[in-house]
Amino acid sequence: MASLGFTDVVGLVGVAAYVTAHFAVQVLHKPPAGAFVVRLNLVGPICILISLMGAFNLASF
Repeated sequence: MASLGFTDVVGLVGVAAYVTAHFAVQVLHKPPAGAFVVRLNLVGPICILISLMGAFNLASF
């Protein structure tokens, strides 16, 4: 079984941030322009771009 590297973990954190933001808007009825959702939507792509430094994937970019 392969172990996860630093960039893999950062990418997973980014995906979790995206999913949490969408969950907050859809299920918890948080405002999409609220600070919580906006911060998660900033953390998500930043983490995913950092993860792409380890193994670039054009489709993800």
